[in-house]
Amino acid sequence: MKFLVMSHTHSLLPFAYRLQLQEGADSVETLVAVQAFEAAWKGKRDSAPRDDKGRITADHLASVFKRAADDEATIITDDWNLQGKISHQAIVSRLNIYGVHAQGHTNTDGLTSLIRLGGWFDGEDLWAHHLLIVDRGAWPGGMGPAIDGAMTMIRVDEKPARDLIDLLTQKWCEELKSKGFRGLVQWSLNFQTDTGEPVADRMEAGWPFLHSHAFISELEDFSSLLSDSGEAATVGHRTLLPKKFVTVYPISRPPWPTRKARFRFDLVPVEGLTPQQQARVFWHDVQVDPVAQSLSTAGLDGLVGVARGVGDTNELALVRALEVGLRLRMPEKQFRVDAGRTVQSALAELEGRFGVLV
Repeated sequence: MKFLVMSHTHSLLPFAYRLQLQEGADSVETLVAVQAFEAAWKGKRDSAPRDDKGRITADHLASVFKRAADDEATIITDDWNLQGKISHQAIVSRLNIYGVHAQGHTNTDGLTSLIRLGGWFDGEDLWAHHLLIVDRGAWPGGMGPAIDGAMTMIRVDEKPARDLIDLLTQKWCEELKSKGFRGLVQWSLNFQTDTGEPVADRMEAGWPFLHSHAFISELEDFSSLLSDSGEAATVGHRTLLPKKFVTVYPISRPPWPTRKARFRFDLVPVEGLTPQQQARVFWHDVQVDPVAQSLSTAGLDGLVGVARGVGDTNELALVRALEVGLRLRMPEKQFRVDAGRTVQSALAELEGRFGVLV
């Protein structure tokens, strides 16, 4: 299979290299929409030609889209503007696209609830049902900027719980179906309702931050899931999500997560990890020295990578995830050392209040 990955910043680049290096895709072409982020993964990718305003040239985009159609390539994108440009191409009907739902584009701050629902929507049905337990706040204890500071994804095995998720998200899935959307979706789970019953009241569909990392973490055949037939989704949630728990969290240095801060251009080495531990990180703000086979930061927004740990128990997923952050050596290292510590209490609350077992 062939892929075209159009990333707004460095957000989708780790998934492009997952397809290329681990799944043996025939070819994976990457485009970065925002010029300032072209330095991400330097040493592994080439820059696109741009006009005098820093935008990828129209001629280059047209040639890329035509090549994707001719090669029957799958397009993955989290950039709303580039996605919109595809719709103006005469070849749009020949393209297999996994992009962003309109609401995900307008909801720039993402969801804020601490317990969320998630799944993979194949255009008709929801598969791989899961819960997301979120640690809000960039720093330990929930301090700092109000972002998703860590996330634990929990595979939902019990059929009554999957049926409940289908019921809560039914109206949203109808909307996704009407828009022809396919891809990863998460919903806020709101318990503060008049009836006391939970409601899925907000949605983000496309490639949500951290959620995408957790979902793709243990997929054994990401490329088949993105195939036009979507056959991989029909084999069941245990195949798509082979481990019960996945914990992910960002490893960073300043200025992250301050969005409007200027980039810092001092590059520092990223060291201390074994090859096996390096493989447990989705790398973002990094560049590669292909000769020395070493990593350093790329001097961008400071989101160096997203560490992950998996297991059939919550504790094992936590230990494997936190090991990476503790062992990695980098000046001004930042991460939540308390990632995932609220999972058991959240599951207990769901069982106690609603009798829900996952």
